[in-house]
Amino acid sequence: MCIASLTGDLKSPLGAVTPYRILLVDDDAFFLQVYGDFLRARGFEVDAVASGKAALEHFAKGKYRLIVADLIMPEMTGLELIERIRGLDALQDVVVVTGDDDVRTAVRAMRLGVYDYLVKPVEPEELVHVIDRLHERSTLYDEHARLLNENIEYAEIQRIFLRALRVMQSLELETVCERLLETMGEVSGAQGAALWLARDDSNELSMHGYRGLVEPGNLAMTWDPETTPVARELLAGLPVPTTRDLANMMVTHLPAPALLVPLAKEGRLIGLVQLVDKLGGGFDGRDIGHGKILADAAATAIAHARRFRHLERVGLRDPSTSAYNMTYFVDYLGRELHKARRYQRSFSLVQVSVDNLEQLKSSLKIDVIREAQRRLIMSIAQTLSDIDVLARVDDDQMYLLLPEADFLRGLVFVRQVRDAITKNPFLAEIDRQHPIRVSFGPAAFPRDGDEVDQIFAAAARRLDESRRSSFRKLHLEDLDFWSAVDVLIGPDGPYSGSGLRSTRLMAMTEDERGLSRHALFPDGAVEDMRRSIFAEAHRQGRQHGWLYVGGNFTGAPADRKSLQQLGRTAGSALKTYVLGHKRIVDIEDSSTLTHVQAPGDIFDRHEIMLLLLEHAAYGLIARRRGDGRLYGFHTADWTLVEALIDKLQDAYHLQKG
Repeated sequence: MCIASLTGDLKSPLGAVTPYRILLVDDDAFFLQVYGDFLRARGFEVDAVASGKAALEHFAKGKYRLIVADLIMPEMTGLELIERIRGLDALQDVVVVTGDDDVRTAVRAMRLGVYDYLVKPVEPEELVHVIDRLHERSTLYDEHARLLNENIEYAEIQRIFLRALRVMQSLELETVCERLLETMGEVSGAQGAALWLARDDSNELSMHGYRGLVEPGNLAMTWDPETTPVARELLAGLPVPTTRDLANMMVTHLPAPALLVPLAKEGRLIGLVQLVDKLGGGFDGRDIGHGKILADAAATAIAHARRFRHLERVGLRDPSTSAYNMTYFVDYLGRELHKARRYQRSFSLVQVSVDNLEQLKSSLKIDVIREAQRRLIMSIAQTLSDIDVLARVDDDQMYLLLPEADFLRGLVFVRQVRDAITKNPFLAEIDRQHPIRVSFGPAAFPRDGDEVDQIFAAAARRLDESRRSSFRKLHLEDLDFWSAVDVLIGPDGPYSGSGLRSTRLMAMTEDERGLSRHALFPDGAVEDMRRSIFAEAHRQGRQHGWLYVGGNFTGAPADRKSLQQLGRTAGSALKTYVLGHKRIVDIEDSSTLTHVQAPGDIFDRHEIMLLLLEHAAYGLIARRRGDGRLYGFHTADWTLVEALIDKLQDAYHLQKG
């Protein structure tokens, strides 16, 4: 190979000619001058130094293709220089120059891994010949390394595809999602991974699961990727390197602290994986490529699993009502229980009963009964989301499974079902002549137990409590809020003296469990009860729930101060409404406390307190006598408290849910 071809073949990855840099090291100035000029004239880039120390300084500043060093030099010999260079770069090419009597030293240099040695005086063409051979060898090494890297990359991509196939080998959605998180974490080295999925009827993503070193409390339960700065990339199915905080997410340079990997199918974002805490550093371009392969496979697998679930549901539905059979329901409940345990989530189970079906059958024709049952199930089904499940036990018994819903959300759902049944024209027509009595028994995990049998038992117990509630016994379903208040408090007469005289209606309103009582309250008792309720609401402010307080607060600075403190509770999930005739100017509205100025003066004559939390329910409805004393009714019956809240919300057009 000629020197012209040698210099012309040295290309950088960008196509530019890369200089062949040579470092000459010799204490002989004549050698440096002659051979330096010779090599430069032939297109080489040459640095010439007169000592080993200077050679090390130059070597530290830049890369050389070849070092030509004399073995015999003062201060630092050529052998010492070679040893130092080998410590810095074991693959550096070195040629040594020696005199006739230094052959033994040259052999020692060869043992240190130098490529060749030349004996002075060195023929210039001999030096060029050595450089040619070195270039041929380095070209072979580079080609070998390139092929090796390509094979390694091919093997790695093949391994990623095999891992992707494993994700796709199940039609069970939970299995697909667990394998996806496991595989993405292992392939990328991420110590934490979280998955959000979109529902069939919404673009909003909901938390589905997580794995590894993540704080569940810091993960958003729902969020919309279209509102983020990286919406375009995510919707295009491209992984994006970002900061870790989703609430203040920003695109960042590689290596990145977090990686968002979208799961896109047919132009729609059906899911998203966030990877965090990569072992050994941040996420790089390689992780982006591997994440894209796994995400494409996972999106297909999730779509297939959902399609299979839909077909499975269709095959297990009752043809007349579209409700599922109990075999499928119990299996689905077991899987939901496993997921809820693993990810510390909630779900609700609701037992539904048509209590007077036998009486209806004796009064109505069989075809009317069948149509009423169908309309009843239709009314319930229209309130369900795509992840909820309705199963039919027999003609008068059904179950509802509400994934990701705590006990209070289960109560809200019961209210929605009750409203849907009431608004169905066919059922409403029957109900006018032959009342349809439907009872609900909600239960929730983990509130009511850790096993399926415990949750079923809690639902049955609540169903019985609902049937025995004053709400049902007094037929308050069709009354508005203030009419229900009048029924529950009763007439003024029994409260007119110094003590309470019980009546038959009062006895009917109270129950044998001691949950509900009438009372003529001593002076100051209601104020104490109100402050106790405020304190309990403040203490449990992080629980979801509702507190409704109605009355005249203009003369109660301590109560106003308590309400202010409650409204400023950081992170409160309790929604508080204060209702009254007059505007309370020193109560600050907040995201959790709302003042409602009600028309009329009815709240000047009444005190209302309704509190509903995950583990607590309390209701007080009282009327004020001429002498200022309060009398009325208070209860811990959750069915009645929830129903009164529903009626109060309707009366003053307050937000529900």
